[in-house]
Amino acid sequence: MDPMTIVLASDGSPCALRAADWVASHFDPATCAVRIITVVEPLSQSIRGTYIPLDLTVPPVGWNLDPAEVLHSTAQHLTGFHITPVARDGDPVNEILLECQASRPDLLVVGHRGLHGLERFFMGSVAKALVHRAGMPVLVIQGQTHAARETREKAAAT
Repeated sequence: MDPMTIVLASDGSPCALRAADWVASHFDPATCAVRIITVVEPLSQSIRGTYIPLDLTVPPVGWNLDPAEVLHSTAQHLTGFHITPVARDGDPVNEILLECQASRPDLLVVGHRGLHGLERFFMGSVAKALVHRAGMPVLVIQGQTHAARETREKAAAT
């Protein structure tokens, strides 16, 4: 019997690493292979025509924007699993869907930051788009709640 294959999308954020922890705690490394995909979105796509003052020298707290580091840090949460790292450039939703078409996994796992209001309007929701467009089972692991994230950000600012 072929091992189960999971595509795990990771952007290096705490909620993506939480998704990796969920996979590690719910699947057997002996019967499951994991393809970790990270996608670097070109700045012109991420801003979407809207001026947003960004400090591009400092990633958000807990994030790592280097694809090799994202793949490495995510893989560290999946000890014992057969890992295939995949790094792509482009629109995250499209690139993750292309990876799923190519590798035909049994399950796609993504983290969800739980953005609300203007954050969600400007940044969108990769998880929501994948659920609607993947045509396969998608497991969304919820990140921190909005209130917990605000508390963490306030504590980091002091």
